[in-house]
Amino acid sequence: MEQVVTIKEMKEIEQKTYAVQHISSFDLMVKVGKEIYKTFQKEDSKSKTFLLLCGTGNNGGDALVFGEEAFKQNKKVHAVIIGQPSKQTEESLLMIKRYQDQNMELSFVEHYRDFITLVDQINHIDIIIDGLFGIGLSKKVAGLYKDVIDWMNQQKIKTLSIDCPSGLNADTGEIMGTAVKADLTYTIEAYKQGLLINDGLDCTKDIKVIHVGMESIPNQKFLYDTFQPMPTRIHNSHKYHYKNVLTIGGQVGVMGALTLAGQSALVSGVGLSTIATNIQHQDHFVRSIPELMYEVIQDQKDLLKLINKKDAILFGLGIKASTPFEQMIFDTLIQTDIPLVLDAAGILFLKQKKHSKNQRIIITPHYGEFAKLMDVDVNTISQNPTYYINQCINIYHCEVVLKGPSTIYANQNQMLYLNQGTPALAKAGSGDVLAGIILTFASRNLPIEHAILLHMFAGQEAKSKKHVESILAQDIINSIHLVYKKYG
Repeated sequence: MEQVVTIKEMKEIEQKTYAVQHISSFDLMVKVGKEIYKTFQKEDSKSKTFLLLCGTGNNGGDALVFGEEAFKQNKKVHAVIIGQPSKQTEESLLMIKRYQDQNMELSFVEHYRDFITLVDQINHIDIIIDGLFGIGLSKKVAGLYKDVIDWMNQQKIKTLSIDCPSGLNADTGEIMGTAVKADLTYTIEAYKQGLLINDGLDCTKDIKVIHVGMESIPNQKFLYDTFQPMPTRIHNSHKYHYKNVLTIGGQVGVMGALTLAGQSALVSGVGLSTIATNIQHQDHFVRSIPELMYEVIQDQKDLLKLINKKDAILFGLGIKASTPFEQMIFDTLIQTDIPLVLDAAGILFLKQKKHSKNQRIIITPHYGEFAKLMDVDVNTISQNPTYYINQCINIYHCEVVLKGPSTIYANQNQMLYLNQGTPALAKAGSGDVLAGIILTFASRNLPIEHAILLHMFAGQEAKSKKHVESILAQDIINSIHLVYKKYG
């Protein structure tokens, strides 16, 4: 697993590296630039002509080192420093001197018209190296830098960003006015959080971590992308070996959510799956799956009888408005020792902060639901999701599956970022399918991160067969078996 860090944490790694390894900032910059070029050469030895677009900071210095290594191998290197020379860092100035000593091509640009005149004189460019900002950006991109980034995005030329696409906030994943749309991003030593959340995944097609032997810090945040096969089923077993789960919820007009969750629980490997609703809504059941069991609840006595011997329960789907019935369900479930998955409307019942005997509660909100739970707006959550996830765990003693461009799964021990999803999953019912899969994995005490990946990979399989616009939640369910076969 690759570590995920914030800008502050990356600075801590750098400072620790300087102190422990007794190297300078310039030495580390040279090491980074060389390793980036070495990695690039292994993947693309055909590119002969490089356009380096460098800022005045150390990210630009990294790009200059990359260019120096290419020059040593007789590649054609056009290096351009964008911005005021007076703002060059000491490390960048040292690299400029090395260029001058070797008579390497190096230009300084402070106006966009001069930039256009310069690049128009270059006959051919195989690849653009983006070394404008890296992780150092803290304000909106404007002026010359905005114009240069927009120019880069208009070119049909492969682009490699160093550490982070310029214009993308490396913490929040926010596009700061404009941002490079990179084909490749070589990020140093660890994933930057901004590459994984909000707009991050739309700013680069491929991300590779370049390890240069820097010191580590223990933050327990990782990118997780390795799906593990299910435990092998034994012949001497029956359905109860694979657990018995229950999904409770449903109101008129949104009953299909229960069926989707119940079915996805079955298809993902549970032995028995039951869906249940208020007796008042029984005529509105979506009874499309004969393998599902359908039950109704009139009062707490019915509920207690129904949950007997269940191995995990999902509550909250298909509820448009909370009534005393749903309150009774929640109050009863949190006093049991049965693993409880809360999705949709079920999540907000946690705000009552009642004492719970239940030792395992898993919530599966999207950003809007999570913002309501934490009493902040969605933008506040998107700016710092990890802070509020940790707050939520401390307050409610639960596990959090925060659904987004990358889904973040966190418990008291670690935080995992999962970025294998597809925009095809942005469709009604997709979250219900995920909840059902999580229900299965919770009941069988299997890693929840694998449940999330199963959902993501099933979405990818569905997309391979249908256009991304046409994927339905049912298509995700129907693709689960393909993931199991691929990884089994």
